[in-house]
Amino acid sequence: MAVYILLPLAAVLFGIPLCKNFSGRAVYCVLTGIALFIISAIRYNVGYDYPMYSYWYERARITVPAGISTWKQEKGFLLTIKYMADAGLSERYMFAGIALVIAVLFTYLLLRYSSKPWVSVTAFLIFGLYFNSMNFMRQFVAALIISIAFRYVWEKRPLRFLALILFASTIHVSALIMIPFYFLLKLRLNWKLLCGFSALGAAALIFSQQILAFVTTYFYTQYDTASDKELLTGTPPIYAIFVAVFFIIAFLLRKMLAERDPAAHVYITALFFALLLEVVAIKHGVVARLALPLLILPVIKLSADMFLILCALFEKTFKGSRRAVVLLSGFCIAIVFAAIGGGYYAYLLSVGYNGVLPYKTIFGEGGALL
Repeated sequence: MAVYILLPLAAVLFGIPLCKNFSGRAVYCVLTGIALFIISAIRYNVGYDYPMYSYWYERARITVPAGISTWKQEKGFLLTIKYMADAGLSERYMFAGIALVIAVLFTYLLLRYSSKPWVSVTAFLIFGLYFNSMNFMRQFVAALIISIAFRYVWEKRPLRFLALILFASTIHVSALIMIPFYFLLKLRLNWKLLCGFSALGAAALIFSQQILAFVTTYFYTQYDTASDKELLTGTPPIYAIFVAVFFIIAFLLRKMLAERDPAAHVYITALFFALLLEVVAIKHGVVARLALPLLILPVIKLSADMFLILCALFEKTFKGSRRAVVLLSGFCIAIVFAAIGGGYYAYLLSVGYNGVLPYKTIFGEGGALL
């Protein structure tokens, strides 16, 4: 468990001195990617999904290529692990490969979109997104690919957006749900739209049982609305509350965020729909998974921009020695972030978020490398 406590501390302590210029930010992003890759790659039997993926890998080893086509899992993922298994590689290499793909994609997003990488990394950790990367592994890879596709909403390139969504769906079919979001993410939220969509969200919550029954009957047939635990039980409200706090701050600062980046409305709108899904997840936990691709990039992008905007507002309010004000404003705002986010992160650690805790490595008992 100590590794999860040290991660956000290291993100801040190494990030503040390194992220002072472009080259320092690049070094920090790469080092972060390497660190997250290593921690994830050497884990052993961590998370609810670990044994399931191990079973798939061993089954792929003894299944003829033609037999793979009868599996319900996505074929892009299955063909990859089949190739690795046939090459005689241990299942450890599958988990290391997944960790590498996640680390590379996350590092790319961090380099491209974050104006303050240490803030983005800390937010990524505090939101529990790193825990998700160790559990919903296929879906997390697909969510990162979808995050890359967001740029094509702003650039008005629907074919490129669709191509990436279809590619992501070969890793996890839930990516197909993002197709209509090419149009939804173009919306610039205002108070009227916010109220309208909130009303639709409330209706979805009220009739969620009927909606999920339709979806599981015709699309996600592997889920049983009468017995599946993820459908019958919900997530604790604190998850939705934390996303709500983040969204409210972003929405109130939307004009200033747009001044920093004209595409800010795409991230704010994505964050809002993620919030709606998190609210529905209070009744049906599985819905929280659908929020994942809508949450990653807004957390990376908006957390850093919001931090810089709040620092600038603090500096204008308390005039004086510029250096002193900048340091003081950054310190005060960091304390606020730590108070809100730190409490949430402590809760995640206390409940063993997504079954990722406690942390064990392949070098421990039962986890030999080969």
